[in-house]
Amino acid sequence: MRLLLFVICSIFFISSISNVIAQDSSHVFFILIQIIQRDDDGTLITYIETDDVSEVNDSLLNFLLDELIEDENIKTYNIQGREIEVITQVTPLTTDSSGLLATVQFQMIDAYGDIHDIVRFSHDGMRLTPDEQVDVIWTFMRTV
Repeated sequence: MRLLLFVICSIFFISSISNVIAQDSSHVFFILIQIIQRDDDGTLITYIETDDVSEVNDSLLNFLLDELIEDENIKTYNIQGREIEVITQVTPLTTDSSGLLATVQFQMIDAYGDIHDIVRFSHDGMRLTPDEQVDVIWTFMRTV
């Protein structure tokens, strides 16, 4: 059963990439978010992985990826003659005084000090204590 599910997911993913590769414009076509919560001993408490984002600002995301991401976080692959960039960025996560976390955002602060949400993901929520650490790994795939 697991093998069948894996094959179906693989076919869907490959067909999605093939459709994007056929397009001429350069844009982000896949976003993966991994949320990793650990206690102060490093023990894994929660792991959430999704590609189902609720909000994406495409123009700001492409600007940020072009201008601000360092080269060591970018890998380039040639698939069927098209260049695909895989960009990974790790961001630490903090919560407010309530200790409840139900949304993660990939944000940018502009020259005027205004904060802009670039990618937002809402989930069921988890409670954090002060000794716990949460890292969010953002993976973006785009054509170039």
